[in-house]
Amino acid sequence: MFHDSPLKPFHRPTGYPGYFLRKLTSHLEFNAIGGLTMGAEPVAFSMFSHSSAKNKELTVFSVRKTPKEHGLRRLIEGPSVTDKQVLVVEGVSTTGASALKAVEAVEAAGGLVVGVAAIIDRGGSSLFSEKGI
Repeated sequence: MFHDSPLKPFHRPTGYPGYFLRKLTSHLEFNAIGGLTMGAEPVAFSMFSHSSAKNKELTVFSVRKTPKEHGLRRLIEGPSVTDKQVLVVEGVSTTGASALKAVEAVEAAGGLVVGVAAIIDRGGSSLFSEKGI
């Protein structure tokens, strides 16, 4: 039997995920946030929105799954992460593989990853505990 749930997607932007993640990561110093495309972008922009309201200077970036085959052929889109202190984010972390790919891309581009944060952790955090992140 089909049941039409009263739960509906948000019909307007909300900053709550960004607010809570910003609170949870307040012990970290970072000036760039981002992660693997699609899963990280809403989280990063929510944190950016909250942080910019508090006059915290942040840049947001996105890591592609593969570099573009035309144009600048970038793996990381957005402002440079070189010499930045970076927080890698994602929506749901199951294995941690997506965030790990973002961590590797940031480090290869000369950024320093200071932490990894997810809205929902389904086991991915153990990967980063092993790596000391």
